[in-house]
Amino acid sequence: MPDFEKEMERFSKAFDHTPESEHSEQAITLGIERARSKAKRNRRMLQVATVAAAVILLFFSSVKISPAFAAYVAKLPGLNQIVFLINGDRGLKDAVNHHALQQLNLSETKGRTTFTINSMIADQNQMILFYTIRNPGKNGIFAMSKIDVKNTSGESVMGHAGLDSDAPTKKNSVVHQRLTISFKNNKLTDPLYLSIRRNAVSWRFTIPFDIKKFERMKKSYPIHQTAVLQGQKINFESMTIYPTRIAIRVKYDPNNTKKITALDDLRIVDGNGHQWKPIVNGLESSEINSNEQILYFQSNYFSEPKSLYLMMTHARAIDKNMRNVVVDPVKKKLMKKPKDGWLTLKSIQTVKDRMDETRKDQIVTLSLRWPKRDANIGYQIFASTFTDQTGKTFTLRGMGTAMIGDTRNDLQLIIADRKYKGPLTFKIIDYPSRIYGNVRIKIK
Repeated sequence: MPDFEKEMERFSKAFDHTPESEHSEQAITLGIERARSKAKRNRRMLQVATVAAAVILLFFSSVKISPAFAAYVAKLPGLNQIVFLINGDRGLKDAVNHHALQQLNLSETKGRTTFTINSMIADQNQMILFYTIRNPGKNGIFAMSKIDVKNTSGESVMGHAGLDSDAPTKKNSVVHQRLTISFKNNKLTDPLYLSIRRNAVSWRFTIPFDIKKFERMKKSYPIHQTAVLQGQKINFESMTIYPTRIAIRVKYDPNNTKKITALDDLRIVDGNGHQWKPIVNGLESSEINSNEQILYFQSNYFSEPKSLYLMMTHARAIDKNMRNVVVDPVKKKLMKKPKDGWLTLKSIQTVKDRMDETRKDQIVTLSLRWPKRDANIGYQIFASTFTDQTGKTFTLRGMGTAMIGDTRNDLQLIIADRKYKGPLTFKIIDYPSRIYGNVRIKIK
């Protein structure tokens, strides 16, 4: 605790004298990674990943602050906003405690709006920026329309951007937020150039980035071990530990009969039983291809445990031949669905488009059995595109979900009201069914 107190006191004065900020609503990324996020309560997380166009997803994550910790940070005006924004991530707390919070105080004013980047925690894998905005605009909302990070050659190095929610503030015109930017390649330079655009106005910052320092700040462990859950093989290739997060490279056997959609019980455990769990308020994973991905966990870089294990007892999965859900919007029938009987067609309605009343939408509502264990977890069931009988691809106009009691979830797929050729096919990308086993793999 002494180190943590010194670090807080060291930055408190500087933070209190920087221009403060207000509420940002959206984070847009032009990255190549596919983002997958949990949804919990109370805090807001916006992530965007592009396939053909940017898609904005809004998520929630819970915040738990112990009374003792809250009382401590309350004595440090200004710094408590940073503490709030890293709370729930023990790896980032360790980073602050080990002097990894770098003071920046970079500020730019456009019109009446002042954007200030106060500080940063960074490594070779990503950078986390803590910033404030004064006088953000109408209704206290600063809606970002574009974010990008470029190297000195002008090449974009940003893979994904995530905006964390506001820290508490007594001033309605000022908010404190956190922007997490992961890197998509190794073409990093010192400095990096961050641009943030709102409509036609851009804020630009030169971010000092110590390449040689960050290149040394990682620990890599080859794994090359296979876990089996009910006959389905999962190959753990490697683990890389950075100060801000842990990256685990995973390959799924292409001969598996089931599509494994989430290793939701996977955890990292040391010899004393201490656990490091997946990132809950940021990017959970990035997809390399249909059978390979990188999973992200809270970091133990500064904890330096003597022994580490991967442990797991179950994972979400669905039969590969049951992933296509076929709906006939004319006959209003569910033509194909998973054999478990969990999914039923509730209704198909034609409504006016909320944004343009001259157009109409169709809302396909499917009811899905939802396990109680997933009551506080949100994940996307269907892909954002669908096809007609000829194979032509269309994009959903929107999605919605509503919990019905503790055991059912109504899923709404919003499509344009038009004449489609034949029944429509919606692909399942995640599903609440699970496979089980007992996995314990030694890392070191």
